[in-house]
Amino acid sequence: MLSKMLDIISKSSTKTRYDNDDYSGFFYPVLNSKVCTTFSLYPQFANLTKYGLKLSDCMSLRDGALERGFESATRTYFSTLSEAFSVN
Repeated sequence: MLSKMLDIISKSSTKTRYDNDDYSGFFYPVLNSKVCTTFSLYPQFANLTKYGLKLSDCMSLRDGALERGFESATRTYFSTLSEAFSVN
């Protein structure tokens, strides 16, 4: 499922859309690089404080997994779940 989602996103990156600069500046960095930092740069799209989150909390979660991008964080999460379910 994750690979299908990433394939669709990759194909969509070549398209030009309304407010393309915001889209490219927010959406792709969240997927591929620094989620928390990008959220702090675009509070109009992801307001951390609205949900009681701090940037420092976001950045330190799971040893900074979100700062390696949503894709990487998702892979780490699924790997952790797999390990947890395989424990006898």
